[in-house]
Amino acid sequence: MQAILSPAGLIRLELSVETVWVGTTVYPSVAVWRAWYDGRPVLATSFFRLAGRGEPIAYGMTLTGVRDRSPERAAVPSTLCDAHWVDRSGRGFTVTFALIDQRPDEADPFRLPRLVCSWAIKPDESAEGLADESFIAFPDGSQLIQSDAGDAPMSLFSPDGKVIAVHRRPMAGQLLFFDRPGDLAVSRTPLMEKQEVWEVADPREALTELFSVAPFLPAVPHETRFLCGGLTPAFMKAYAWMIGAGDSCGMSWMMRGEPGGYAVLARCAAGVWRVACASATERVLTVRLEDLMRRTPGATPEDTVRVELLRDPNKSEGTVGSVSETFDAVAFDAKIVLEVKAGGGFFITVRENEK
Repeated sequence: MQAILSPAGLIRLELSVETVWVGTTVYPSVAVWRAWYDGRPVLATSFFRLAGRGEPIAYGMTLTGVRDRSPERAAVPSTLCDAHWVDRSGRGFTVTFALIDQRPDEADPFRLPRLVCSWAIKPDESAEGLADESFIAFPDGSQLIQSDAGDAPMSLFSPDGKVIAVHRRPMAGQLLFFDRPGDLAVSRTPLMEKQEVWEVADPREALTELFSVAPFLPAVPHETRFLCGGLTPAFMKAYAWMIGAGDSCGMSWMMRGEPGGYAVLARCAAGVWRVACASATERVLTVRLEDLMRRTPGATPEDTVRVELLRDPNKSEGTVGSVSETFDAVAFDAKIVLEVKAGGGFFITVRENEK
């Protein structure tokens, strides 16, 4: 067994040759790999195999060596290595792994994920014409975030609560690791085709795709089109802004959120915070201004802020439309408690008062 660590040790790969059971059939000496993130398993017994042999799994493999090719100097520190396996007939393949667990935000205009494990498979000359049919397995209890997202990477929760996004392509792939769904939602990894129009046909589906599809678009859609009824003006303003916020400058932060349920996204640009919420179900949410102000350079507890608010009407104000309010000289540590309707939301702008 060979172990490979990312530069900061957050990602660990294990490469080996093991016996694999598929149903009631035993395959000896299969090329196996596993992955851990932050000491927790995120990739179970997965294995590489080459099609074209007439066998469901290429067995009788030998790991002949692992060669470290990590660059000594790079803008983003990474671990790069080649692992080589051969089968009983001498045909083999090399898998190049790249592990990244350090990505400075200030040098990252696309907000790429900080933890990445990628691989690329190259058959030996003696194995030309064989195709990759790698098998990727996740720990028992892993749960998909979305059931069908077209050509979007597959995103899922591991049993330990980590989030994994998997992007497969011929003879290669990527694993992206996140501590929570909100970290996935505000990342940007351009892996999909550009969408000119983003359509919302159901609020639950829209709030799932905010986490599972939008992070992988190469650019913001030019238009967000709402095709279903029952959405409040606050939901539509907040959701359209959230879909478009990813490509804008400034710091984005998913304060709270649950795929398919709701999202509260904050973004700061030029010292002005904007907080958007869209929810598929009725709920009460609290926004703590202190959470925002402590992330604002130069802000002090003595400062006051101006708050502009677009929200759903509460039960005493009616059932349709939206309510706009402005509050001056709001305390640094104030809390904003809001009732959100099913298919509703809010949009808050927070700016410091002049000193």
